[in-house]
Amino acid sequence: MIESQIVQADKSQSPRAIPWLALTTSVAASALALLLTWVCSSLGDPRTLASQMLFVSRLVLLGIALGAAASAVIRLPQSAMVTGTAAVTTAIASWGIDAEWDTLRLLLGIMTYVGAAATVILLLPRALQKAIVSLLVLFHFGGIFAAVTSVPPPGASPPWLIMQAWTRVYRPYLQFMYLTNAYHFYSPEPGPATLLWFHIQYSDHSSRWIKVPDRKHDATDPLLLRYYRRLPLVQNVNSSSALQALPPEVTYRRAAAVVSHKIPGPQEIAARLPGVLQYQPAVGNTARLLESYANHIAAAYPHENPAVHIQGIKIYRVVHSIIHPGQLVLGMDPRDRSLYLPYFQGEFGADGKLKNAEDPYLYWLIPIIRATPEHALAATGEKPRSRRVIFDPETELRDYLSVHAGSSPWEEDQ
Repeated sequence: MIESQIVQADKSQSPRAIPWLALTTSVAASALALLLTWVCSSLGDPRTLASQMLFVSRLVLLGIALGAAASAVIRLPQSAMVTGTAAVTTAIASWGIDAEWDTLRLLLGIMTYVGAAATVILLLPRALQKAIVSLLVLFHFGGIFAAVTSVPPPGASPPWLIMQAWTRVYRPYLQFMYLTNAYHFYSPEPGPATLLWFHIQYSDHSSRWIKVPDRKHDATDPLLLRYYRRLPLVQNVNSSSALQALPPEVTYRRAAAVVSHKIPGPQEIAARLPGVLQYQPAVGNTARLLESYANHIAAAYPHENPAVHIQGIKIYRVVHSIIHPGQLVLGMDPRDRSLYLPYFQGEFGADGKLKNAEDPYLYWLIPIIRATPEHALAATGEKPRSRRVIFDPETELRDYLSVHAGSSPWEEDQ
């Protein structure tokens, strides 16, 4: 039986078994689409009839090329000739797509690398193929194990070896495959939700808030697919560096801004959150993604009057803290505004560029706090009933986010 399988595999590798028509069609169609791309670039104006016809022709040719390559791989996936030709097809197709179609170009680039890797593996001896595939499987599940165990348990630190593997080896792969969120969320305890709030300021002094995700406005979809698809957009920018100490120049700018803007500084709210946690600078691709988000918001939410342009877009990464049992017992609403921790990510122009990299509030927490019971009772001359009181619904809410942005983010929720 084993000998018959080997003979069958050898026959499938024979030149007659290779789907030459599909492979030739895929390469020829992708090459012709690339040629039409160069012709379109020479025409200049993409709005002409000739440019539009060439654009449609390119899409049709790319569809034919990718379909033919896929049919060849499905018919003979164990042939290095087939997978190699499919990799060449996807590489040519990625060059034949406009730069604005960056997502599709990224997908085709990934397919090219996968096809090239598969071709190399298929050319190796069978024993070495099994070893490489086994190592890839172990690498994948090792990454999942690192994602689960890299989250520090309450009152402890994660293992040093796991943190090194997570930071230096697995993190790029797991983030690319989007395998971090679910494993982080359930290990060891659910963490707070993170939102993105955009405050758009127009040249006529009007403004509006855009919240991502927004369950209230996304409720028109019965399956909430739009809401759940937007959750990863926030998770992609939910990366910040943990600092042991605040940079002196950053602390100085933040302290100086207290005098002019009347927003409490780190020391005034340190009882609720340590100063080092109030400043969370962006890391990795976060800054680039924020620019992309700002550019999209500017294009998607222009003013009703075309003559009114966008002056700036302030972005806030808002952490919605989970309510404590004691606060819930004392009557605190889980949606109380003081549970929201907005971190200012910068003000961007309509082109998506950061306007001021030395903004004193950049990456700082903009507090939304309630006066402590002791502070509230001091105004009336009464003595605090108990030092264990951690919430009093009668205390004054101080919304400094509205002060910083220039308008209230809660108006649409009222």
